[in-house]
Amino acid sequence: MGLGAAGSSIAPSLVLASGPFAGGFADWSAACDFADVDMDGDLDLFQTSVGPGYGGGAMHRLFLNNGTGHFAEYNPSAAVSGASALAAGSAAGWSEGIQAANTTDTTGASHDIATVAFDADFGDIDGDFDLDLAVNDRASQMRMYQNRFVENGLSLGSEGAGTRLYRDVTAAALQALQSGAPRWISSSATSTSTTISICGRSTTPTIRTESW
Repeated sequence: MGLGAAGSSIAPSLVLASGPFAGGFADWSAACDFADVDMDGDLDLFQTSVGPGYGGGAMHRLFLNNGTGHFAEYNPSAAVSGASALAAGSAAGWSEGIQAANTTDTTGASHDIATVAFDADFGDIDGDFDLDLAVNDRASQMRMYQNRFVENGLSLGSEGAGTRLYRDVTAAALQALQSGAPRWISSSATSTSTTISICGRSTTPTIRTESW
């Protein structure tokens, strides 16, 4: 719903005007995952992109289900991404702050949502019952995003206050797992803990498992 219209990050030039996929948009999509990210009982949609030539740069997007099976992009700043690449300093997207490639900020001032991502997985990493997000990266550091629904007072957040549904917390969340840039991640959860298994990128690949 509303792709390329006011409020969407999708440039109008990318919206398909005709053919079997009319109303959709052109992108280098690699993976789509469904999860109830706003705790309203229906499944929302997260879509990753690998960018042209698997070079990254194109933003990943989050679409919220309105309860009737229709999805609208969650882009609270209403900023529009470039036709093929998300510019540095752009406020477009679903994570707090502005785009900064490989950012180590964890305060919500900046994020990196334009990686070469072939997969994404949801899980409650911090134990507050909302769904956090792990996004892999073929070329560099995978990213971790904390769902802030609970921290925002059971809301999506307030753009005026600088709060959104997600925050890039990669540097903090993966500090203990930095034995080379991870290339693959999976997660599983029980009622008392969440387990993340990561295969690090090194001369001899190894699998490390951490629990919080």
